[in-house]
Amino acid sequence: AEAYGELGYAYQKLGRTAQAVEAYNRAIRLNPKLVNPHTSLGDIYYEAKQYAQALEPYKQSLRLNPNNVRVLFNLGFIYNDLERYSEALAPLQQAVSLKPELANSHNELGYALHGVRRYAEAIASYRQAIRLAPNFELAHYYLGLAHLATGDRRSALDEHKALQSLNSKYAAQLYNAINK
Repeated sequence: AEAYGELGYAYQKLGRTAQAVEAYNRAIRLNPKLVNPHTSLGDIYYEAKQYAQALEPYKQSLRLNPNNVRVLFNLGFIYNDLERYSEALAPLQQAVSLKPELANSHNELGYALHGVRRYAEAIASYRQAIRLAPNFELAHYYLGLAHLATGDRRSALDEHKALQSLNSKYAAQLYNAINK
């Protein structure tokens, strides 16, 4: 089983995705308790933006290794992309608690909280992402949108100014949202 996992990895590195998927599936059939083939299979689908197909391999990977922060983040990202925000919360909260220094996880958690209309918590998550990475344009943009959702236009304008100072492409998008 391990050999098929390694074969899948080699195929994946060579860009031979179909053969990699086949090798990982064979490894999983031979030994369903191996973590890496599940994770790698999820990664292939994730990288191809085939998010719905990545869900099951990632969930299985987390059953075997529940503290894999990258898989937790990817799973949360997928749920957000599929607009299944409430399902994104648990994996993203776990990712943040395991590695609180990762700005991306705080931002993605903020996005999920925003999606379920928990704006105050979303704002706190976006602010934490910005504390960790002050030039994180997407966090500034989403923070501005969250302020708008709560009716705080002035704070949204502050985020617009921050985006302008970063020469961000998101500055115009936030400005348009503020002035709708």
